Amino acid sequence: MTPRWLAALLLVVALGGVGCRRKSAAERVADRFVDLYYVEIDQRAALDITAGRAHDELSQQLIEVGHVRGAAAGEGERPRTYYERVSHRADGEVAIFVYDLTTKMGRSAGVHRHATIGLAKRDGRWRVIWFGETEGKAPRAPK
Repeated sequence: MTPRWLAALLLVVALGGVGCRRKSAAERVADRFVDLYYVEIDQRAALDITAGRAHDELSQQLIEVGHVRGAAAGEGERPRTYYERVSHRADGEVAIFVYDLTTKMGRSAGVHRHATIGLAKRDGRWRVIWFGETEGKAPRAPK
């Protein structure tokens, strides 16, 4: 390999990492919860990364929709939910994440809402401890 090619390769490798950063453990758990709960509509799987109030709420939801899920499995079109994390704040062993969600059914324009997800470290692992959603997109901080 000539020095010119080596320099070009090093430049590509160096620039490839610009703008990329590894997600924190809290970010990974929050994103995973949104994937499971809002996108895949899988409360049972989401339950595994929750604690406290969030765990209690999902457990109750599973009881309430259990009979409906069995009867409706595979029927009809499922809604598609897309999301974007718009903010997050972490302080020690607690963190809050806000996501814009757009849920579409068929060719609809979609319903916009935003979800706020609270996490805390429990036994050394990040867990979702509460979550909620509000109509409309999340407010943005002034630039």
